[in-house]
Amino acid sequence: MSQNLGQDFKIYSLGVDSGNQFQKEAKMIGRYYDKKVDIGIEYKNEIIAGIGLKFVVQNYLQNSINYFENMLGETANIRSQNDKLYFQILIIFEQIPYFSKNRINKKWGKLN
Repeated sequence: MSQNLGQDFKIYSLGVDSGNQFQKEAKMIGRYYDKKVDIGIEYKNEIIAGIGLKFVVQNYLQNSINYFENMLGETANIRSQNDKLYFQILIIFEQIPYFSKNRINKKWGKLN
């Protein structure tokens, strides 16, 4: 991503950068609350865009509306503050476990 954007941009994300330095998440100012984003893009010392990554790891069908509502709320909060760019990537595996209330795997669900 850094190579495509050029030297005027800086990318923030958790992990280690090319200089072997630990990186932090970027903080974006929202209308109602600030949000640490998984990937932040800085231009001229200002975070101009963010990308959120969501991994669905269990009980998707039971929580699918919650995922959608939370993602919609995060996006609206950031985008409504000074027209910042914010995108989300939702990653869902083909098969995910379904756990009972006492955390026992009841079955594996396959999404179509």
